[in-house]
Amino acid sequence: MTIKVWEIPAEDSEKVDAIKEQAGCSTLVARLLAVRGCQPSMAAELLADKVAFADPFLLPDIELAVARIKVALANNERMTIFGDYDVDGITSVVVLFDYLRSCGGIVDYYIPDRKSEGYGLNFGAIDKLANAGTKLIITVDNGIVAVDEVARANNLGVDVIVTDHHTTRGDLPAAIAVVNPMREEYAGFKKIAGVMVVFKLIVALEEGRLSPALQRYGALVCLGTVADAMPLVDENRCITKIGLALLENPQLAGLKALKEVARIQAKLTAKDIAFLLAPRINATARLNVTQLAIDLLLCDDPGKCAKLAEEIEEKNKQRKKIEREVFAAVCGYLQQHPEEQDRRIPVFVGDGWHDGVIGIVAARISAVLDKPCLIISVDGNLAKGSGRSVEGFSLIDALVSVGDLLVKYGGHKVAVGFTLELANVPDFRRRLEVYAQEAAAVMPVGKLCVDLLVNISDLSVGNAKSIEVLAPFGEGNPVPHFLLQGLKIHQIVSLCGGKYVKLQICEPAIISLLCFHMRVQECVFVVGDIVDAVVTCGWDLYEGNEQLTVKVVALRPNGLDEAECLRSRADYESFKTGGPCNKTKLCPSKQEITTVYRCIRQQDNCLDVLGLFMKVCKFGVPYGKFLVVLDVLSELGLVSVSGSVKINPVTEKKDLAASAILRALA
Repeated sequence: MTIKVWEIPAEDSEKVDAIKEQAGCSTLVARLLAVRGCQPSMAAELLADKVAFADPFLLPDIELAVARIKVALANNERMTIFGDYDVDGITSVVVLFDYLRSCGGIVDYYIPDRKSEGYGLNFGAIDKLANAGTKLIITVDNGIVAVDEVARANNLGVDVIVTDHHTTRGDLPAAIAVVNPMREEYAGFKKIAGVMVVFKLIVALEEGRLSPALQRYGALVCLGTVADAMPLVDENRCITKIGLALLENPQLAGLKALKEVARIQAKLTAKDIAFLLAPRINATARLNVTQLAIDLLLCDDPGKCAKLAEEIEEKNKQRKKIEREVFAAVCGYLQQHPEEQDRRIPVFVGDGWHDGVIGIVAARISAVLDKPCLIISVDGNLAKGSGRSVEGFSLIDALVSVGDLLVKYGGHKVAVGFTLELANVPDFRRRLEVYAQEAAAVMPVGKLCVDLLVNISDLSVGNAKSIEVLAPFGEGNPVPHFLLQGLKIHQIVSLCGGKYVKLQICEPAIISLLCFHMRVQECVFVVGDIVDAVVTCGWDLYEGNEQLTVKVVALRPNGLDEAECLRSRADYESFKTGGPCNKTKLCPSKQEITTVYRCIRQQDNCLDVLGLFMKVCKFGVPYGKFLVVLDVLSELGLVSVSGSVKINPVTEKKDLAASAILRALA
């Protein structure tokens, strides 16, 4: 758990009134549209259920791609689809392979081995395909930077069509066609998935006929779009709405079987794709058995699909187990070396950690620490790493600064992958830390985006129903977050055997808040506390009656200034690493030390550091001072701090004058 700044946008009442008038929507929906940047003139169109896709022939080079594919079909040339091993890449391969096969084409596909080949076109694969008789390679979800590889294919007499959606860098490959919405000359909506590019290519091959392609491939395009975290606006919103409807009763036997093993019974949402369907397909890639997923999605035999889906389910369980083991190892290292979390870019190194899960673990650790994080797996003399960042700090720029130490690397601002020699790891860590210190005076902090400040009366079944018109929710169009302030806790109720908590609020009005992220023993608040809450608003049926469901996203003591807390933490971290700091603001008084120690002793169970601060802050102890106090108490042997804070048994009185930390701050 980390402190995040709660960001609340200003509202424009005139704009709200204009949207409400033109779109005929509820006041709450109009307020949401206004703060999310929707202009009144666009509101009605946004809320209408219209199929609106841009003309595929507007994409650069698509006519050249169509012409070359039609020649290959007419001349019975062998075509190979060169894909990628994530969900976007897999669905891209399946969609294009199925279509070209239905056209009578001689077509196969090639997915590079994740471990031995890595991402994208490579010389070895091109040589192999040329020797096998391939005359046309069509890349999907890759290829935009494969300048040398496309040149090799050309020299071997193999034509290449590149379809991709990643950012262009420098010269384009000398392919027959480079179909990519990220090319500068394309003026349309750019942030589409690789599978959407493939879908547009198919519609172009069908001379603009949209409906047959939507019916056949809409569910798969939706799956790849959501899984690749594309913003659910514009064309992505449209394909996701259509795809979710198709996924309710999938035509493809493989998707039906995948839904069954994922135990999806309620109405499918984009969240279900992101957290239930996509991870199962991705598990095959992480464990290097991508063929299982392709076989499933291409299979039309329900019995075979059921068996393949069960195999994938087992692989996903295996992936989860491996991920838990690596995550536990990293957490264990943090407990033994808590100073690592004081670094601007923590780097964790382990022997034999499965490189298929280190990216997921990096994301989880980054979320815990609210910092960029790199996880490195050592295999012999080579070290393979993956990193995840926070908004506002570019990890790819950080890797560029140490590029001379790396064998290879790639990625973007918030996610990177890299390989280096084991001997270079110490220099790599040191230089990354120096770069981070020079690149930012203060490291970026996490933010919790709130849509609206509301009253309890604004949260009703009617309003919960009204905001459904904004769905599907996901990346770029999140579930609306509402801020409730000054709530007095009347009762704390344990639900489902203590797995989560319900807070009964009595002031300023009566409402129940469900805290699914919090166990009873983790609740830092008590009856009578005044809190602020960021919540989501939904509804369901209980025994035939409509019922409001308000779920807590985050809680804080009423009026807590997160920005000041984070400034105080930055001062503390600078002190810990020998940098400039305001020692006066960090040096705790004896009374403040006593206050923190008393709060720890009063706990019946262990709290994490932030949970403990939520109890201490009501006494006016700043966050930086609080962290210093924990260090002092740990230094004197009074407590142990390793993720959670525990009281140590003591037999003698401790003298604060013995603390080197306090002397350094004096």
